Amino acid sequence: MKDMNIKDEEVLDKELGLLLESMPEQENFEKKIDKYIKKKIQKITVRTVLSLLLVIAVLFLLISPVMNAIYFNPEKLQKDGTLLSVFRDYCEVSRPQKEVISIDVKSKGFSRYKMSMEVHDHTAPLIVGRENVWVDVFAGKYQDWQDSEMMLTPQLGMFDHPVTQEEIDSMIGDFKKLPESAKISLAIWDKEVRDVEELRKENVSLDWIEVYHPNQPEFQGGLNLWMNQIVKETDDREEMTEKELLDLYVAKLKNLVEHGEVWRSMGFPYHSTVFADGEEQMKACYEDAKTLTKLQTKGYYISGSRDEIISYLQKTGIESVSVYDVNSSIWE
Repeated sequence: MKDMNIKDEEVLDKELGLLLESMPEQENFEKKIDKYIKKKIQKITVRTVLSLLLVIAVLFLLISPVMNAIYFNPEKLQKDGTLLSVFRDYCEVSRPQKEVISIDVKSKGFSRYKMSMEVHDHTAPLIVGRENVWVDVFAGKYQDWQDSEMMLTPQLGMFDHPVTQEEIDSMIGDFKKLPESAKISLAIWDKEVRDVEELRKENVSLDWIEVYHPNQPEFQGGLNLWMNQIVKETDDREEMTEKELLDLYVAKLKNLVEHGEVWRSMGFPYHSTVFADGEEQMKACYEDAKTLTKLQTKGYYISGSRDEIISYLQKTGIESVSVYDVNSSIWE
């Protein structure tokens, strides 16, 4: 019995030895396990990333177009020229001496856009092709304006500086110190309602007028008497008749009423007030403008040489005057 046990143990030891010999070395075994785990992780990672990309693609293809359709879409309006037309009209009606030359729009999806503009001040030399205003658009609203030259910043109160004759005389005295070649731009609020046809005959440049509405005092829009960029035929104004100018003014108000989504979130400035969105005032102004038969103004911008401006101030009854620009770096 004892010999039998010894024999069994010897067989068992031999089989165990063969089993150990058939097993891989510990180090090689660990490497294979590690490699196997890494492959599994890579497969899981790839599947996860592909799934996320698929979800994002589906969201973009389904949700982005819906959002673009729901909210104000400047890219769509840019294609047929509507965006530029509305911005030019908005600027002309509410921003004296400013003109939007061009607009570029880049879509970022999900109702996000980046807009860049070229805006010009009529008192400065025209430099074409230089974008100077940028803004982001999200869900139909403008965000993060970048306008270091303050081209679209409203200049409030330009017609709200009452002056006495003594103050006008003092201003004239200051202007006389300027070089003869200096060019001066003024915002004037006249004592009388003036016919635009009459003002255009003065020996100064009539640059911008606030159209006089006898029955609409809350808000009255403006009109440039000349433009730098001739985008359409009606931008050439110098030979236009009074009726043509009045019809043009009404058409601009109509364009703004029909596309309030373009400018609504920018607000609407008027004298020393900024209306929250201005749509109500714009509609009322448009309806009243359709009844106008005469193009008149009390508030207007003029420019001219030193002597031309001095002569105009000396002969005109003025309630308010503000200096908009003096194009001279030399004071005598």
